Amino acid sequence: MAQHPVLKPDKDVPEFVTPKMGYYYVLDAGSNIARVNWTVSGGSFSLGSSQTSIPGGNFYGITVYWDNVKSTNGSTPQGKLTAEVYYSSGVSGVQSAPCTQKIKSLNGVTPPPLVSTAFSNLDYGIQNMTVKLDREFNYPGKNSDGKVNPVLLYEWTLPEGWKSGTQTGVFTTSSESINITTNNVGTGTVKVRGVNHLSLVNLALRLILLLFPLEKLRLIHLPLN
Repeated sequence: MAQHPVLKPDKDVPEFVTPKMGYYYVLDAGSNIARVNWTVSGGSFSLGSSQTSIPGGNFYGITVYWDNVKSTNGSTPQGKLTAEVYYSSGVSGVQSAPCTQKIKSLNGVTPPPLVSTAFSNLDYGIQNMTVKLDREFNYPGKNSDGKVNPVLLYEWTLPEGWKSGTQTGVFTTSSESINITTNNVGTGTVKVRGVNHLSLVNLALRLILLLFPLEKLRLIHLPLN
């Protein structure tokens, strides 16, 4: 009699997973299992490696580290885990159990445009302004309840000599807007991009910073008359 294995996320796995963190998937394949071959696309079976297949693996489940899968035209980034189950003699052949996983990734996602309380052409001298995204910035895809996942961290880049409070150069904040103080004459471009959540890896907090697309706003000081 044929058996139909079922592969599903463990109870603690969220609907959208964070890249580079380990998530466990449970296989219910019944009895008389002789062998299980595991394959994954959009992830790996070991953090920091490219291992995407395990022949003759665990009968009951496996941990996957998902990649920052690229979103194309706003599509939901996804990966796929498959268990190919071989049954022993007397049980019908080979059965495949797939599991598709949504991934919280900003790869390939350009932030909304930046807008400023100042004109693009600034008067000579130190100027104060607010720069912000002109609308909400969300991860691509929606949860099963129809809700979106908002971006919670932003990497800002300021021109040399400009600052936001005590921050200069490149820094991260949890806000989609910042207050900026320019220098006297500098011309420059303010840039922002989304950053994936903080994750706990090897008991040390680190930012998963990848080369996600930037949004830019160029501001120019006008010369004195």
